[in-house]
Amino acid sequence: MTQSEISASNTKITAEVVPENLRMDVLPALFGSAFMRGENLITGYMRNICAGYTGGHWDFIRLSNGGFYLRPDMEKVDLSIAGNGFQKEVSADAAGIVVTLYALNMLMWDSADSDRQELLNHLYQQSEKLKDYAETTSEHSAIYRAID
Repeated sequence: MTQSEISASNTKITAEVVPENLRMDVLPALFGSAFMRGENLITGYMRNICAGYTGGHWDFIRLSNGGFYLRPDMEKVDLSIAGNGFQKEVSADAAGIVVTLYALNMLMWDSADSDRQELLNHLYQQSEKLKDYAETTSEHSAIYRAID
């Protein structure tokens, strides 16, 4: 590993809320040409794994490494994921990371099946950027258990 690679791996990834006037660019940057389906997947997954979710505003979060995720406007979120037995109260940030990763994963599977290599590569890169950020959070263990 070169010194620049070591420096890059030690760089802190920061997150900021995207201002309202710039939100239109976030979903295409996150999901590429599948942005409309990506947004629907996020809210659908949230309805499935959080009984207390009834819809509402989502913050769009931009990461300093070029990644993004959506965060529900909730204080704490009780997640219950039947597929892997995960059940825990997490922050809105952790819940947003989980459902965004779920949406990215589903879109990657769909893209692989349809042989849309450019979209698949984009979604994979976004997923990796979000996972890199997730590893820096205090809830990284819960996030990884939820997506396992």
